[in-house]
Amino acid sequence: MRTIVLVVLIAFTVVPSPAFAQGDFSTLKVKLGETVYVTTGGTALRGTVNELSSTALKVDTLEFRPGPDLKIERAGVPLWHGALIGAGIGALATTFIYPHNKDRTGTAAVAGLIGAVWGAWFTHTIWGRTVIYWAAPNQVAVGFGLK
Repeated sequence: MRTIVLVVLIAFTVVPSPAFAQGDFSTLKVKLGETVYVTTGGTALRGTVNELSSTALKVDTLEFRPGPDLKIERAGVPLWHGALIGAGIGALATTFIYPHNKDRTGTAAVAGLIGAVWGAWFTHTIWGRTVIYWAAPNQVAVGFGLK
């Protein structure tokens, strides 16, 4: 009986509380001259940050203010960066994995190509775009807290 009373009391004291989106750009982690991707109203734009304040972000010639349906992403590392690293690792690894191979050039080229594909994929998944601001329209998040 005590357990039931305790569970009922806890159920009545735990209430949902709304989580609010960011209200300004004061915590935005972006530098002037950095490339960002801005999505608002279903339209995506790629540009360079020219001005930044707590109330406005200027990308190229357009100015954005915090509000619903605004998403800002920071550009990640270019895919060719990962492809070059992967190709180098793949081509170099064949020297150590197949030291007595007669066709070193062909094996290194194939391994370099495979390494380039893997490197580009890793770069895309690990260092791709990073969301730095997002205020989705009608976004509802529910958290629980004690009264």
